[in-house]
Amino acid sequence: GTKVSLTPAETREQAQNLAEMRKVSQQLRRPWERLFATLESMPRDNIALLTLTPDARKGQVRISAEARDLDAMLDFHRRLEASDELTDVSLLSHEIVANVPEQPVRFNLSATWEIGDANP
Repeated sequence: GTKVSLTPAETREQAQNLAEMRKVSQQLRRPWERLFATLESMPRDNIALLTLTPDARKGQVRISAEARDLDAMLDFHRRLEASDELTDVSLLSHEIVANVPEQPVRFNLSATWEIGDANP
């Protein structure tokens, strides 16, 4: 097969891109693990986490979850707000799942995720 050879400049650029990607993923990983630890440590008897969607560039994370009831949802919201990792926790949407006997509340939160202090 034909082997594509890169010019030295292209090679250097690729190396820089890789280094940049690695840096971003390291920055992502550190607070990401802390964020997971924060969420894991919360009482989860009334909350089921569905999805976590980080946006490292904006430094935000979206959390979809299901709560046993509105109180549980509000309690979860308060705990996130009080955690070290997250600020500006805002409720994007919530709906009561009516077709389930327990009628849980499914909700989406977004929060600002502190990654500014991720320097080693």
